[in-house]
Amino acid sequence: PGIQFHHADARSTNLVSESYDALLCLHLLMHLDEVSTAQILEECHRLLKPDGLLILDFPSARRRNLAGHQQKNWHGASAYSLSKFKALASHRFQLVSMAGILILPIHRFPIPIRRILYPIDKTLCNSPFREFSSYLMLALRRS
Repeated sequence: PGIQFHHADARSTNLVSESYDALLCLHLLMHLDEVSTAQILEECHRLLKPDGLLILDFPSARRRNLAGHQQKNWHGASAYSLSKFKALASHRFQLVSMAGILILPIHRFPIPIRRILYPIDKTLCNSPFREFSSYLMLALRRS
């Protein structure tokens, strides 16, 4: 009750400018090309209040290159290196924090083994090896 939903293209939402403290953009950019990603970043910048936060994720290009990932269709079609994504977002956002998600394939193990692997994975995902995670999650502050 009391929650409003707005269905729109993320590149142009027609929502009021500078009206949000934070935005989440999770598991969306992985399906889009670089032009659409840049348009979404522009729209997020427009929607956020000054100093607002954008939390997003995208597949790690370093991990995909390491694993020999081959794009087959639109699902998970894009991936970025941290430097490439920072360049894409730098004119509108400042990086606040970053973490990796899933260096180890813990989701493929039985639950008792996951409990052992999770702390190791979490440590690796927040280390200098984080760019080898399956996904990178960033917190960006509107400039």
